[in-house]
Amino acid sequence: MSKFFDYGDTKVSAEGWYRITATNANINKPDGLEISFWLYGDSEGHIRSLLSDKGYTKIKSVERKEMDFL
Repeated sequence: MSKFFDYGDTKVSAEGWYRITATNANINKPDGLEISFWLYGDSEGHIRSLLSDKGYTKIKSVERKEMDFL
């Protein structure tokens, strides 16, 4: 509502493409393999929950970016 302060009363959309670098424990066992890829999600929290559900550990970076190849 305020022009200068975020009071949490407006929903900030973080929906978009995220560039992720993480280690997948299911590939190249037992150490895993660090890979980078793009994933679309509602927010960074949503992306992190998807990554943990799929077995990704050691999440190095999750950055919201505009895709330059579309």
